[in-house]
Amino acid sequence: NSKKDSYQIKRMCDLASAYKNVNAPKGLEIANTALNISIKNHWTKWIAHSFFIKAQILATLGNYPESISNFNQSIASFSKLKDGNSIAEATIGLSDVYSSQGQFTKTLELIYKSLSLAEKNKNYILIAKSYQKIGNALNSIGEGKNAIKNYLKAKKFYEELKDSSKLGDLY
Repeated sequence: NSKKDSYQIKRMCDLASAYKNVNAPKGLEIANTALNISIKNHWTKWIAHSFFIKAQILATLGNYPESISNFNQSIASFSKLKDGNSIAEATIGLSDVYSSQGQFTKTLELIYKSLSLAEKNKNYILIAKSYQKIGNALNSIGEGKNAIKNYLKAKKFYEELKDSSKLGDLY
């Protein structure tokens, strides 16, 4: 049953993600299995999600080149689905990899792309997250005043969303 199989892939992606910070190699193994099954069944949605989870795990392991490759494959698959929110989320993930390597120009380029998609889709959570990430990147390159402006924009969105859990990250 295709629906049951699809559900199993979703569970595998969730499990792989949960392993990310606990046992990343095990998470990677599960994500690879989910990806292989998804490719075999031509499930673009789960191919995209599997690449996304793999990219996150590879970043956790410090394998940045493979992480970048998997984020790009995830973005390409989400693009086939015309899933703007997932493209924006994966682009933020990709920006985090560049940020971890101190490549803040590339980081900002990607976050601005994510912000544009989030605004187009009226995804206020991703808009807030993008402003926060822009603030982080600007702060890292010594642009404190501009960083604060972006943190305040993020704060405004988080407050409007009544998401106080993210406000602590801004201070």
